[in-house]
Amino acid sequence: MFLKAGAALDAKSEKSKPALSWVTDKIWLNILALSRHNFAHESGVTFFKELPDMITRNEAAWTSWFNKNDPESFPIPDYADRITAEKEIGSFISLCLVRCLREDRTVISMG
Repeated sequence: MFLKAGAALDAKSEKSKPALSWVTDKIWLNILALSRHNFAHESGVTFFKELPDMITRNEAAWTSWFNKNDPESFPIPDYADRITAEKEIGSFISLCLVRCLREDRTVISMG
């Protein structure tokens, strides 16, 4: 997931991208890939399963987070509390979301 993200998906066979100006085709495929990844939880529940719908439903908050110069320094809309609750892998989950939406900030957010 972290290295390939949405590049492993076929855009033609996936759910259509919503009409959000900041969501490119590449970002949309990244969102879909992340929404299917389970981060090795035994329950098989995907942490970001509702990510595509949440971004559409809470467009203003996600757009604001995306447009920040350093989004990795701000709470992630709809997920901040859940990420904080994940003591062992919360930072990695957050990093995956940054990689998914703002690839340009991935290395910076690792520091």
